[in-house]
Amino acid sequence: MLRSALAVAAVLAAAAAPAAGQQAGLSGAYDPAASGAAVAVGVLDAGGPAVVVRAPGAGPVRYEGARAPALDGPRLAYVDATGLRVVAWRTGKELARVDGPLSKPAIDWPRIAYVRLTPSGGQRLELRNLVTGVTRLVAPAGRGIDLGRPALRGGLIAWHVAAGRRSQIRITSVARLGAGRVVASSVTGLQVNPSLSDGRILWVEQAASSSYLRLRPIEGGRVRTLATLNSPNMILWTTALGHRRAYVTRWAPTRGRGQVVSRAWR
Repeated sequence: MLRSALAVAAVLAAAAAPAAGQQAGLSGAYDPAASGAAVAVGVLDAGGPAVVVRAPGAGPVRYEGARAPALDGPRLAYVDATGLRVVAWRTGKELARVDGPLSKPAIDWPRIAYVRLTPSGGQRLELRNLVTGVTRLVAPAGRGIDLGRPALRGGLIAWHVAAGRRSQIRITSVARLGAGRVVASSVTGLQVNPSLSDGRILWVEQAASSSYLRLRPIEGGRVRTLATLNSPNMILWTTALGHRRAYVTRWAPTRGRGQVVSRAWR
């Protein structure tokens, strides 16, 4: 399960697929990002990879050559051919750029978190202040260990660590960093791809041929299951947590096809 799921992560990081929105059934979309009522996804069509942002009362805004969106209010971060770019998504004005072999951004202005690929084949989860330029190491990972897509919101950063038969979701304060505390863990399945918003943490749990979209208060409490997928051919993968709705990629690895679905959580 871990090997196939991490292979899916590699496919999602290298490819892309179409359009976002606030309702379930957005065929072709993947890697949702949310901030309030705004939603962004990666797409892939005849024009190549792109990111599409939608918000109530506005038409869709498309950024060509973009992948792996992250939203923070009026700001959009994404991966392009040279690294990470941050723009005011309604106008396209560039606010910041970080070059290098970077992926999986999460933004909470002025901070941006991302995964840096190392020459040895490992990964580094880094946190950068886009105003001061100060970059801090959150977590290192050697070859064969996946750090996943981080979440950054409200002075907190969450990420997953998956290696061998063990996976964990960790969360810590951006002021202190360090190893943080474990929110979820497993030695038989996967706990992956957290999102943060409104004092809650959202993530995907995978076990055998079933995937679950989980939600709980950050400080602890009852775990809610917002969606369940029982299929040997499809999994739930990357997540996003908006003000009222939770979003997740439903991915078919054998067909290389994604769909963003959503569930109301309050």
